[in-house]
This record gives sequence, structure tokens and C-alpha cells, in this order.
Amino acid sequence: MGTRCHSRKWPPFSVFFVAQRIARQGGIPWVVDYRDLWTLSSYYLLGPVRRRVDRRFESRLLRTASVVTTTSQPFADEMYHAFSMRSEVVLNGSDPNDLAALTPASGERSGLPLRIDYTGEIYEGKRDPEPLFMALASMGLSPDQVLVEFHGNTMHFAQDAARRHDVERLVRCGPRVPHTESVTLQQGADVLLLLIWNDPGERGVYTGKLFGYLGARRPILMLGFPEGVAADLVRSRDAGVIANDPDGIAVAVRQWLVLKEETGVVPLLPETVSAGLTRQEQSDRLRVLCVSLISNCNQDVIHQ
Repeated sequence: MGTRCHSRKWPPFSVFFVAQRIARQGGIPWVVDYRDLWTLSSYYLLGPVRRRVDRRFESRLLRTASVVTTTSQPFADEMYHAFSMRSEVVLNGSDPNDLAALTPASGERSGLPLRIDYTGEIYEGKRDPEPLFMALASMGLSPDQVLVEFHGNTMHFAQDAARRHDVERLVRCGPRVPHTESVTLQQGADVLLLLIWNDPGERGVYTGKLFGYLGARRPILMLGFPEGVAADLVRSRDAGVIANDPDGIAVAVRQWLVLKEETGVVPLLPETVSAGLTRQEQSDRLRVLCVSLISNCNQDVIHQ
């Protein structure tokens, strides 16, 4: 995978051209699957000239595809309006093997501190925890009450922000961890922090992390665009709190803290919180779509 500004990982879009050639040589339909958008992405950072060049390549490529799949309805709509392409939604999902490892005993940590966990990268000015640190600074808490843990490659952004708001004592930062360890950290936390850019450009962004969080069945504290698909999913599943102002964040943290003080645990969310959102179920949706394309292709050959 390639790396762009802010260490953000991007899929290798060049594989689409390989798939296009294979499909052309075999006379078969092919599907363009976008887990991240290409030239329509709000994170595209290579400049307007390069974007125009890439847009031409993308448009030419898509004219040969049978269908586009992407991760949300707003993204599907964007692809349709930009390229007049049939666009279908295939969500990201949680791993059933991760869900199988979760037990009530492993999901409840008794006693203080309240642990808020984030595993992933920080994008300063876009996806960053500064509003949370502002809230914590106003609450006058000790490390015995609340601890926020970060694991990733860009934790210096979190450390710098914590220092600016004088909450370093409440924050621990560590390096990026393997997936299995990340799952363990999420399942052992009291609250999971989800960072989404608070901008309309994030309207169609779920992030794969959200599905993993739902699989872990821990309450979610989401900072980010409140009218996007991620916020809608958190609300519809009653999976946590969406807040961006320090006062609102402080209210949510205080409620979890009181619960932790009074009962010793923040209970697991119900199993239904991740119903229908496993990777297997989303793969089945893609499989059905592919079977339909193959069937239509075979019918066209028969009619010829």
C-alpha cells in the first residue's frame, strides 16, 4: 500500500488497471471496489493538476467496468453523479473470529480508572482528540479516575495536544500494535474513542474501525461530523455518544465515570449492536452481485 501525507494509508489504485486488462482479455465483467474513494476523496492531497490527470484516468477506467461498489450510500451517489456509473453499497464489517473471542468476563474491567481506548492514526486538524482533551482539562480529573490510551504511528499528535491542554497525566501513548492485540485492547476498554473529521466531506465515511468497535460491544465516544453515516450508525444502534464540544464530551465522560464508580463496570452493549455487520455478511452481498453479473454475461452470450 502507498503512503501519503499524514501517514494515511491508501489502496493501490493501479490494481484496477490490472483487473481491467484481465477482464478485457477474458471477455468477462469486472467490478471496481472502492474501500476508499480515489479522486473524489476529501483526503486527496496531491494537488489540483494531479487530481485532474487522475480523474481522466479514473473516468476512462470506469467506462469498462460493469459496476462500482463502495462503502456507503453517499459515496455511491457521488460515484454515480461524477461518472454515471451504477454504484452499489458493500459495507466494511467486523470479523466473526474477533466476535467469537469476546466473552462477558473479558469485556468487563472492574474498578477505576475509566479507560478510554483508541487504536489507529491521528490526522491533526481533521481526526484528532483535541476536543476530548479540552473536556478532560475542564473536569479536573486524576489518572486514578480516567485514563485515555492511544496506539498508533502518529501518537506524537496526541501527545502534543495533551501537553497543550495540560492533561498529559491522563494520557498514555504507545506504538501501533498487531490486529489481534488491537482487538484485545478494544474489548478490554470501558469506552472506545472514534475520531471522524467534523466536516461535510466525511458524510459518507464510516471507517473500518467503527465496525470493529461495534463487534467489541463497548460504548463509543464519537468526535466528528454529526450528520454523516458513522453518526447515524452509532445512533441507530444506540452504541454511544456523538459530541464535538467540550461541554457535551464532559457530560458523557462524567456519566460513564459515575457508572464505573458506582458499579465497577461499564456493561457490554447487547449482541444486536453488530447484527448484520460482519465481513462475511458483506462478502455475501458482493458474491450475490458478482453471480448476477456472471449470469447476465452468460445470457448475453446465449442471445448472440
